[in-house]
Amino acid sequence: MMKRTVLIGVLGLMVLAIVGFACGGGDAEAPAAAAPAAKAAPAAAAATAVPAPAAAVMPAESTEGKINESLPSIKTALLTYMTGGAKAVGDEQIWGYRLAIDEVNAAGGLLGGRKVVGKEYDEGYGAETVVASGKKALADNAVAVVGGADATTCVPLMEIMKEKLMPFVATTCGSEKVTTEGYHGAVHATGPRNSLQWEGQNLVAANTKFLWEQGPKLAGVFTDSQYCRNVETEIKLVHAGLADPSLELIDPLYFPYDSPDSRVEVTKAVAQDPDVLYFCQWGKQQVVAAVKTARELGFEGPIIVTVYESGEAMELGPELNQNTFGASPYYFDPDSQFSVAFDKAITPYAGDLKPTFSMETAYTATKLMLGAIAKAGSLDSELIRDALYEVSFITPYGEWLTLDYKGMRRTPYTTLTHINDAGDGMKIAHKLPFGKWVVGPDGGLIEAP
Repeated sequence: MMKRTVLIGVLGLMVLAIVGFACGGGDAEAPAAAAPAAKAAPAAAAATAVPAPAAAVMPAESTEGKINESLPSIKTALLTYMTGGAKAVGDEQIWGYRLAIDEVNAAGGLLGGRKVVGKEYDEGYGAETVVASGKKALADNAVAVVGGADATTCVPLMEIMKEKLMPFVATTCGSEKVTTEGYHGAVHATGPRNSLQWEGQNLVAANTKFLWEQGPKLAGVFTDSQYCRNVETEIKLVHAGLADPSLELIDPLYFPYDSPDSRVEVTKAVAQDPDVLYFCQWGKQQVVAAVKTARELGFEGPIIVTVYESGEAMELGPELNQNTFGASPYYFDPDSQFSVAFDKAITPYAGDLKPTFSMETAYTATKLMLGAIAKAGSLDSELIRDALYEVSFITPYGEWLTLDYKGMRRTPYTTLTHINDAGDGMKIAHKLPFGKWVVGPDGGLIEAP
């Protein structure tokens, strides 16, 4: 295994080489990043055409190449799961967060050699914990905040940040309220999950349509979180839009948000004899227990899991992994130089665990935030918030990061992943273009002609 400093240096050189190619003389051209809106767009504006964007910017880091220890440090904050049933997801986000900060510090820090110090706080599984942690981050003088893994927690976290108009990048949050009820300077580093984030063209609609193509009867077992409640709403909209009486939707069964085991609920769902299952779940213990239960009960149909990555796949093994998929707005292409570089760079943090959606999202969110500070050229909150909409770079997935006018990361499709042939990680099983849906006369979603 290469030493951590060497790996970071290799990735840093690679990024510099990519930037040089994209910004001067090469054929590649960065797509435009959306210009900042004066305030958050209302939900009704989701179908509006995206306005003409400004030119994308990849901010330059310090050219000194080393930290100036005489200068005060720059404090940032990450809020993620540090306890409970989804702690494994939180660990992965922490690794991505730390890697992004270490890369910047290895290149000389920000704002003329100032060191970035990344603080980490427990998001928990509800408003009480996340609000306390958010206030603690502000009291610790964080200049920018990354976090919000679920809609249950990211919305109250956003509200705390809104009071101070803090630069805020949500990670895997699945709530449209971060932008529709948020403020200029609160953005998403993950792709759109539901219709209010990107009307009818989103991850859940694409996944649901795929599932019904596999069989007419759909059942679900969901964690009792706001994100999964949003997923249920989206599935019902798609169901109404398809208007096919042969397609049956069984109301999903819910279990406690931070519980590691949904055995009772999975047993009840399988007893209803569905053709396909949708598990709105995350956290290795939670996901592994649910899939094991379904397979032990003899269910052989396809299962889609919200967060199903290499850790879960390795624990389940090749037999239980059959016909089980993870759903993500994007995943890694093993033939991409960017994915390979990220895999090498994250290894000192993640060990043998292959890169995951959780790692990438936290890494990209942090890189976006640090890039905005560099672009702003100061710690002025308003300048950093403006700069969030002007920064673009090639992510580990290999696409240019751009935000739409609502502050959502632009992604053209979702991917379904499953265990690779070697059994040591994940690979892309299907690329599903986001469905082309519009709101029908009855308020449901119908497929556009």
